[in-house]
Amino acid sequence: MKIDNMVLAPLTIKKNNISMYSIILENYIDELNKQDIIKILEQKEDLIDLWIQYSEDKRTNEGWCIEKIFFWYQVYYSTRGGNKQYEKIFFNKYLAVAHYILNEINDIRKR
Repeated sequence: MKIDNMVLAPLTIKKNNISMYSIILENYIDELNKQDIIKILEQKEDLIDLWIQYSEDKRTNEGWCIEKIFFWYQVYYSTRGGNKQYEKIFFNKYLAVAHYILNEINDIRKR
């Protein structure tokens, strides 16, 4: 399923040395939504840490970010100047990561 491929992207990137853009280009569907992403994350909980690591490892000065801070998650868009926009705080890790994934995928797709 194409949604699975996108949610599994951090694993695919590590294994196959492929870009996120390529994964999105190959697998994007308009029906992508948070509920479907959450279902996959609940089944494969180790993906949560992989997505956070993916966010930390990005080599760009602008884009979507997710950070785990104690027992909550912060998702925001970082501008070139380092300002945080569209910032949201989540206490539910599945919802936080799904929100991040959806925004990250849509942002990359628009480029």
